[in-house]
Amino acid sequence: MASRDDGPGSSPAPAPAGERQPPAPPTHEQELGRRLRTLRKWCGASRHGLAKASGISVYTLRRYEEGRAAAPLLQLHRIAQALKASLVYLHSGMNPPSEADVAEMRLWWKLNQVSPEQATTVLKLIDGILSQLPRRRSAAGG
Repeated sequence: MASRDDGPGSSPAPAPAGERQPPAPPTHEQELGRRLRTLRKWCGASRHGLAKASGISVYTLRRYEEGRAAAPLLQLHRIAQALKASLVYLHSGMNPPSEADVAEMRLWWKLNQVSPEQATTVLKLIDGILSQLPRRRSAAGG
């Protein structure tokens, strides 16, 4: 009778012919890359634009987004700052942004893409739009 070694160093038996192995769970780098790509797209940022704003190369950002490289915390901090995103969410996936947070991130990104002269025009347009909206009541009831 042949003995079988199922100890800690042994590898799992291969799947029978024709049967597929379940996919491996995503790695931390793959999950982080998915969140990074999602945040970038929510903001309307291109890879090139985010690379310029964060000081990280397009090549490196692509590797992070594809989950093929581990991003150091300092790099993640620079990316989060450029997108006005939560470093906690980017790194761990905890506390995802609300719809209002995403709108603020998108507005922040867009405003940082225009010249100072264009920003003045944009702010005047926003002021005009806001003046046409019904006023919000304060939480104090006033």
